[in-house]
Amino acid sequence: MNQALKEKSEIAQQENQAKTVFISNISHEIRTPMTGILGITELLLNTPLNPDQKDSLELIQRSGDKLLKIVNHLLDFSKADTGKIELESIPFNMQELLNDLVSLLRTEILKNKNELNILFPPNFPKLLKGDPVRIGQILTNLISNATKFTKEGTVEVGFHILEKTNSELSFRTWVFDTGIGIPPTKFNSVFEPFVQSDKSITRHFGGTGLGLSITKKLIELMGGKIHVESQPGIGTKFWFELKLEIPESINEESFTENSEAEVITDKSDLSRLKVLIVEDNLINQKLLGRILKKKKIEPFLVEDGMKAIEKARKFHYDLIFMDINMPGIDGLSATEIIRKFPKGDSIRIVGLTANAAPEIQKVATQRGMDDLLTKPYNVSQIEKILNLFEK
Repeated sequence: MNQALKEKSEIAQQENQAKTVFISNISHEIRTPMTGILGITELLLNTPLNPDQKDSLELIQRSGDKLLKIVNHLLDFSKADTGKIELESIPFNMQELLNDLVSLLRTEILKNKNELNILFPPNFPKLLKGDPVRIGQILTNLISNATKFTKEGTVEVGFHILEKTNSELSFRTWVFDTGIGIPPTKFNSVFEPFVQSDKSITRHFGGTGLGLSITKKLIELMGGKIHVESQPGIGTKFWFELKLEIPESINEESFTENSEAEVITDKSDLSRLKVLIVEDNLINQKLLGRILKKKKIEPFLVEDGMKAIEKARKFHYDLIFMDINMPGIDGLSATEIIRKFPKGDSIRIVGLTANAAPEIQKVATQRGMDDLLTKPYNVSQIEKILNLFEK
């Protein structure tokens, strides 16, 4: 009996692992072409256009962003379902994190003519220690959810301190909206995967039904809890509680100042930079090349790790954009070899990957990369890298 249960458990684990690998591979395959679609669209939107052209390109951009969001939700759900999510514990500024999220969600908020109110207590610690990416994901899911189901109403995001010591902070965060509301009989099901409170909601509003499920799993993984209160036709309030560390002996001023890179102006002279693009996907090669050429940089192009090594042996580059997943010698191995060359340590090497797993950042750093961009990247991310070379 026990042996049969053990075998069933092993089979279930193998199936879950196979599902995770499959979804991860699909995510990788979708992210690579999405880099080209969203990147070229962004470049075109910054050119002279008539209203119809601009409207069409913005439609492509919104559709691409929506597809990417679905892919991210599937990948996160798969990881959460199999316990594969690893949490970081690093210092971050909650108010800056929230401001950045609101900026990113502004178009979504304004589309339904909603008013957004932020309630942030003045005595909230400037820095906390936790996983800013996952906390940002929780807030994004809840704010996006509130915005989607509210038209010409109000969305409110608030923070309340429950308990504060020198080393820890317990707080409650809520997201309230004046949207369509949820029937009390559906409160439990809203956190179940692939479920909406009403089937007509999926048809009318869209969505995978995974956002709240992922949100709940992430909050519980951090040792917190989430709750929903709602009345149909009145509105909905989601709140969650977390306890996070307050970091010691960190220069908060320098943290705030360094957390935001300056934007490169058109007057920046970056034409002197020697840049090598190592990318096996022709579309992404062209995209990155066009972004650099707009900054007066003429990049050198190769399509695999071996050619990158040969180029770096013969010539000195200031900056290398290195795709990680390539045939033959991959980007990580090529980086390790290049670092051993004379002056190899002086090159800034930026990894490019369609692998959205957080642990890839740690691996890339260990193997010698200075930065890592997850596909699809955008123009501003490339500009921030280039900004480091301004004098």
